Amino acid sequence: MYYKDLTSYVNLIAGEAVSYVYPSTLNVGWLWPGHEFDTGEVSRSVIEKLRSVIFYAILTEEPQRLGGEGAKVPKLNLVSNSVRGPSMLCPWTKSNRFIGPPASFEGAKFAPIELGTRELLLPSEDRKLAFCFPDLVIHYIENLGYMPPQEFIDALSAFPIDEDFDADAELQFLSEEEVEVSTSDLLARM
Repeated sequence: MYYKDLTSYVNLIAGEAVSYVYPSTLNVGWLWPGHEFDTGEVSRSVIEKLRSVIFYAILTEEPQRLGGEGAKVPKLNLVSNSVRGPSMLCPWTKSNRFIGPPASFEGAKFAPIELGTRELLLPSEDRKLAFCFPDLVIHYIENLGYMPPQEFIDALSAFPIDEDFDADAELQFLSEEEVEVSTSDLLARM
């Protein structure tokens, strides 16, 4: 699914008359063939921070499946949606992508985690907005040269990876700002 960077997040509900737009939640990294995206070099430190955020967020959501019991990791409740069933393949390579622990991780051994099934929320620096991105964004950066918007990089750089974070509680205001829209109107504009 493609969404232009920094556009408002849309919860498109297929088959339903009404869908929802979230003006304070901005899309990042929803890439698709046939749509241009910014490219550039992302620093190794930003990539490692993103790897940590994604890994810890998935571990928070699914600790029992990863084989890492006993390891001390921050609880980052950042996953906003998970797809049940097969993961989305990278639309360019047509293959599954996996993520392992971040380089700085000190703890039990973990099996690589399959990407392509989760949306994550990251608060902006001032906590007035959030960025919604697919877990595949790390693959897009490392393998396709995708350059996320600077606002996202700034938010990621400022995010305290060593503290627990609960997006449901901290970013509850986002759901209070949802706007109902006609699903057919949304589809016509896409």
